[in-house]
Amino acid sequence: MNVKIVHDPEDAIGIAVIIDVFRAFSVEAYIMQKDNIKLITVGKLSLAYKYKEKHPDTILIGERRGIKISDFDFRKFTFSNRKY
Repeated sequence: MNVKIVHDPEDAIGIAVIIDVFRAFSVEAYIMQKDNIKLITVGKLSLAYKYKEKHPDTILIGERRGIKISDFDFRKFTFSNRKY
């Protein structure tokens, strides 16, 4: 199999797979515009859980395969997040 990564969809030939990162980044932009809210990104769930243990008022947002992660407060951005 020959895989080529392109950044401009006009350069795609044959079957193209588009990865949705726009929704994730819209969460960050929304959070960063708020006063008194700190955005912390982590690569491992264990780090998120550990941080929430030390800081119980933390809001955890994330999903895996479109499903909210267990014990997280929200999946990726939805209108229900807007109250924060």
